[in-house]
Amino acid sequence: MSRTTLPGLIIGALAACAATVAIAQTPAITASSTTRDVHDAYIIPGSDALFAAEQTPPETDEDWAALAAAAQKVIDGANLLTQGDRPPGSSDWLMHAGAVVDATKITQSDAIEAQVAEEFVFTNGDMMAGCTACHQQFRNP
Repeated sequence: MSRTTLPGLIIGALAACAATVAIAQTPAITASSTTRDVHDAYIIPGSDALFAAEQTPPETDEDWAALAAAAQKVIDGANLLTQGDRPPGSSDWLMHAGAVVDATKITQSDAIEAQVAEEFVFTNGDMMAGCTACHQQFRNP
């Protein structure tokens, strides 16, 4: 092994370890977990990564894979918001969560899996619209 490849291998190994630690640190969500718990564990980190990619488009397969994981986190979080003690008994709550799931799935298929940065920015706005509608009704009435 040459000296020029060793630093790259070390950096790659450290990045893989960091990703594994980040995944392991996602707290377990139970039926009694709060809406804030779900947001902190899933929605916020997933959406932050998606929004950041609008400013710095993905370039490598690894970047696209990280976006796919971020989108899945948002989908998982929005689905969790409809379970346990979290739904506030409103069909609007379920509608908003479903809109976020549907929009994020479109972002996954039309942009992330296809690796089309221009489509990513466009479809990611639909996810944000779902989040905003829910926040306007339930968080900031």
